[in-house]
Amino acid sequence: MEGYLPTYMDNYKINLRELEEAYGPFATRLDIDILDSDALRKAFAKILSPMTKSVIPLRPPRILVLGPGRYIRNAVATELKTLLGLPLIALDEVVQNEIEAKTPLGRALLQRVTDIPDDVSVSLVERELRRSHVRHLGWVLEGLPRSKTQVSKFAGLNLAPTLIVTLKAKPEEFMERLKKVMVDPATGKIIDLGLNARVEAETSIRLRPRQSRDDLLLQEVTAGLAEQDEVGRAARELFPTAVVEIDFSAGEKEAAMRISKLLDDSSIFY
Repeated sequence: MEGYLPTYMDNYKINLRELEEAYGPFATRLDIDILDSDALRKAFAKILSPMTKSVIPLRPPRILVLGPGRYIRNAVATELKTLLGLPLIALDEVVQNEIEAKTPLGRALLQRVTDIPDDVSVSLVERELRRSHVRHLGWVLEGLPRSKTQVSKFAGLNLAPTLIVTLKAKPEEFMERLKKVMVDPATGKIIDLGLNARVEAETSIRLRPRQSRDDLLLQEVTAGLAEQDEVGRAARELFPTAVVEIDFSAGEKEAAMRISKLLDDSSIFY
């Protein structure tokens, strides 16, 4: 047995040095005289106490974006996805993927794509939000809820958002942003020039405004703001501390930065 302990300790010290070199910022030496459970518990508590206040995430960020219409919501949600590196769950995209997959549900949705029952919409979104990588990373959600009933059904999922974002700007400012949303007549594809700076020249020539009449754009924005107000009021009743109002007058990039700063400045660890 002679020589075993020094050899063991030498190997231990070598391994310890390698660990400290590799994980220096996260390595902590724990020096105690007596290896009893109470001493260990107190030592670990002392080490972990400050970490739980500034380092250890309690919950990944969950951001629900409301707004006057799908294109405004999607613009802000897409910027948040890029800025924060979060999965983006957009109900319209989820529905389209289901249709393209030609599942039984997808075939049923194809028959009533503009009139999807609330239970189906909530179920589709819940499926995406409960995927493993989404649960661990957090998420940005847009497209649901869009009514007071959907707010209640969403609350029943026990997936409380960190922030519920409502957008504020003059109707004319929302209208100007919507004028960047174009349609390709050859394919019917919607292209948001505010999000897609690079469009092939051949496609660019064909693009036309999705809506060229100001009066119809104003109707769209007005209806969207009314929906946002209804959903926002319902959300405040169920998630009173989560609802925030963000200025959209400078566009989606600035709005996303403001939302990110709210997360940084809040007491919510993410």
